[in-house]
Amino acid sequence: MLSATPADKSKWRAQVVLAVEPLHTHELTWGDAKPANVVLRQATPDAVLIDCNGGYTKGWVAPQLAGTTKGDL
Repeated sequence: MLSATPADKSKWRAQVVLAVEPLHTHELTWGDAKPANVVLRQATPDAVLIDCNGGYTKGWVAPQLAGTTKGDL
C-alpha cells in the first residue's frame, strides 16, 4: 500500500464502487465501509470487499448513515 501509485488507488476505488453499485441497485448495503474492509488480492492486485455483515465503525461512517447507500459511499 505504501508504494501504491495514484493509478493503483484510482483502480481500487473504481473496483469498490463497481462492487457496491449492484448492491445498491437491489436496495442492499455493504455496511461497515472502511479501508480495513477492503483487501487486495495478492496475485492481481484487485480490491475485494470483506465484512459485509452491516454495522458501522465510529469515525468512518456516521451512525445515522449506517445501513444506507450514503453510508457505503
